[in-house]
Amino acid sequence: MAQSSRVLATRCPHCHTVFRVVADQLKLRDGLVRCGHCREVFDGHAYLCEPPGEEHEAEAAPAERPPVPEMLTPTAIAALLGTPDESLAQMRHGPGRYIDDDDATVLVAPTASMTSSASVASADSPTSVALAEQARRPGVGRVVWRALIALAVVGLIAQWAWIERAALVDRVPALRGVFATLGRPIHVPIAPPRQPDKVQISSVTLVTDAPGTTDASDASDAATGTPASAPASDDAVPMTLTVFMRNQADYAVAWPSLELTLSDIDGKPVVRRVFSASDYVTDTAQHDAGLAPHNERTIRLRLTAQAALASNYRVLAFYP
Repeated sequence: MAQSSRVLATRCPHCHTVFRVVADQLKLRDGLVRCGHCREVFDGHAYLCEPPGEEHEAEAAPAERPPVPEMLTPTAIAALLGTPDESLAQMRHGPGRYIDDDDATVLVAPTASMTSSASVASADSPTSVALAEQARRPGVGRVVWRALIALAVVGLIAQWAWIERAALVDRVPALRGVFATLGRPIHVPIAPPRQPDKVQISSVTLVTDAPGTTDASDASDAATGTPASAPASDDAVPMTLTVFMRNQADYAVAWPSLELTLSDIDGKPVVRRVFSASDYVTDTAQHDAGLAPHNERTIRLRLTAQAALASNYRVLAFYP
């Protein structure tokens, strides 16, 4: 009886956990036991080993694990399972029906310190360190692609700014110097900003020329660059329009166009004439430079109009 109830130990081949078993258990179930750690079924006879000492067992057993149930004697096992022959027949019917979870007792289980040590050793290996460094460093290809994308975005913004340079200069006059520097090597002039609210017409006079002064005025106009109007008809009257234009900005602005409107006594327009900047500024360099900041210019225009019904006039500066 002492021989049959001798305490043995068997080792799980899957997780290498050592269990306490009784010889009668191995005989009763043909040596098949289930590991209480990984739940795998194996042959206990094939993996018998010496049970560890009491001190090792006390260290390995978790403090919170419930007490191990008392091992049943062969008589109690036979009483619970019926006759030995019937129990053996039921056990041989299938491998998954005769193993109880509490049949084996864990003697030595893998501890957290062992697992942690293995993890640290694996992490400190040269291969793991190299892989970790490679994961932390962005790939060269990724850096190149990011740089190319950034350059493409900057190029698109620069292209859009160059195409819309006139509108940008109108909104931000300080950008004219930047665009002028970029356009100088390729001989692209940058026009001054168009600022209608900065151009002020301080005074306007429209006088009818006296007879006999047309030829002299035309000669003077040719010398000063002031354009003369088309040949007068029989009922047309030669006139001279004088406009005093002032730039109120701190920077040069583009020369505006001028609109002259002659109206009758009721305010209805009779004659309307539009003069572009090239009509009264014939010098190319002066035209490209624009109206200087805080500068006032006097503009004279020769024209002929049917002024018999005109009693009022108005001059408007605008940008087309």
